[in-house]
Amino acid sequence: MNLFTEVSDWYFSRKSLPHWGILTLDCIIVFFACIVGRYFELDGDIAVDSFASIALGAIICVVLYAISFSLFRTYKGIIRYSSFVDLQRIALSTLLGALLSLVVWYATRHVVYVSVVGLHGIFATYFIATLLMWMVRVVVKRMYDNFHMDDAIPVAIYGTKAGGISLAKSITAVKDKAYSLQAFISDGEEMKNTTLFGKKVYMNRPGIARLLRKMGIRALLVSPMKVQKFRQN
Repeated sequence: MNLFTEVSDWYFSRKSLPHWGILTLDCIIVFFACIVGRYFELDGDIAVDSFASIALGAIICVVLYAISFSLFRTYKGIIRYSSFVDLQRIALSTLLGALLSLVVWYATRHVVYVSVVGLHGIFATYFIATLLMWMVRVVVKRMYDNFHMDDAIPVAIYGTKAGGISLAKSITAVKDKAYSLQAFISDGEEMKNTTLFGKKVYMNRPGIARLLRKMGIRALLVSPMKVQKFRQN
């Protein structure tokens, strides 16, 4: 068992990462984003003797973002259960952090011993920090979902309207996955060549059952709105 697998088993077998751990991770991301933002702002011209002031400016930036994180409580959630609402909260908190950084930059732009990230660097920091924080949560959530897929039954859902969407949400939201969603089946031509929940939508045509078996799908979940049509087909 490699180190990556051991870390995954340790994290996903415990209750959750402590709040201070999430906050620390986010602050490290912001610090890194500030340094990268400053690097782009100076066109890569960062001298060794000026790095201390640049690092001090990044630390100030981290403090401002940490204040924003505490206001939006971005570190209170459990990363492996992150949702779209959590990603929205992160974007708003980093936006506030960028605005606070803009105010501090304007107030200290003439102070020589503090190299706070400038206007272009602030925007770069905002985008880099937001994307990295999103990426961490999406990757952890994906790893967690895969971690609980060992005994899940591969299934397809017949129906792409409200009933089928509700089924998909219910089987993907539970902690211990009983089913692994692989595909959707639809009667409507408007769903041709589309995807739902990242899974391909197949048309209900002759040979569809053979195709599902070939894909390794072992069960078909039928939307409540499609039960009558399913019985007639």
